Amino acid sequence: MKRLMVCILVITLLSGISQGVKASDNDVYTVGTSSLNIRNAPHINAPVIGSLQRGSVIQVDEKKYGWAKILYDGRTGWIASTYLYESSSNEAPETSYQKSNDGKIYVAGSHVRIRTGPGTDYKVIKIANQGDAYQVLDRKGQWVHIQVNSTQTGWIAGWLVSDSSQSRSSAVTRTSVSKSSSQTSNSLRGKNIVIDAGHGGIDPGTIGYNGSLEKNHTLATTSRLASLLKEKGANVILTRSSDRYLSLNRRVVISSSYNTDAFVSIHYNSSPAQLSHGVETYYYAGDADKSLAANILRNVTSQTGFQSNGVRFGDFYVLRENPKLAVLVELGYISNPSEESNIQSETYQIRAANGIVQGLSDYFSS
Repeated sequence: MKRLMVCILVITLLSGISQGVKASDNDVYTVGTSSLNIRNAPHINAPVIGSLQRGSVIQVDEKKYGWAKILYDGRTGWIASTYLYESSSNEAPETSYQKSNDGKIYVAGSHVRIRTGPGTDYKVIKIANQGDAYQVLDRKGQWVHIQVNSTQTGWIAGWLVSDSSQSRSSAVTRTSVSKSSSQTSNSLRGKNIVIDAGHGGIDPGTIGYNGSLEKNHTLATTSRLASLLKEKGANVILTRSSDRYLSLNRRVVISSSYNTDAFVSIHYNSSPAQLSHGVETYYYAGDADKSLAANILRNVTSQTGFQSNGVRFGDFYVLRENPKLAVLVELGYISNPSEESNIQSETYQIRAANGIVQGLSDYFSS
């Protein structure tokens, strides 16, 4: 008992040593998640004293242990710094829309979800397409309250709309022009593609027949994939570029923080049945997501020679909660000793990455 008390005392004294970083007057941040709890101490089990909504701008007094100290309602509060963006940072989701002269906004992205509330936690009630126009009712943080129809209202992400009808006319132009080989080869130029290497850090993902880790395979694939996409002129955003843990919510936040044209989550599969093999792609909702998944699957199986297991519905968080065009790719079974061996080769990694790039290219040129 005495030893336990001594250990507790030592830990308490050590935790009292300041390892925080005092913030300057310029440390202003934006909340990048739908709802961020404010606690009375920098600990996950500390009592919640309030919350901040996405888009809230706050002054941070100090940072330590992954927490940020703020002044809330006249008292000290602590929030998880993982969900904060510097207001001057390019990572912060920006709401650049303003009401147009007719009080409307126009959808600037493809397959944009309209929800019952201002955040990705709310239910999807409608899918909007590029050029669709809606009357603006209100605004909350990074979200716009709109009139969906004569009897229903909804919320749409502010970074996916424009105050100009230009997006509508450009959509019409795009559908009226026939596809050419030059369009196909340049279809990725200027596109913002978020590549998500599944798992990482303390989360190894699945473990292969010979002990290889999924998190290492996904990172290797995304590295090659990023290089190929950049060669095609795409703007590439990686959710992680090293072996580090990233929550599912954080991955979606990253996708939501950019004017993302497509989000692709990379994974490798596993099954108790060692003979399970092949590639499959997943989507959550909508014809656009399903079409992208089909294009990627066709090209990956063509490039790698692996069996196609089809395009499937997948109730995965990074798809379900993602307001952007999003798919998840399972590039083979590392529980199968034969596929695991192939997957670890440079040849397979290059072919798989080429297949994904071609799938994206085919989708955007169609």
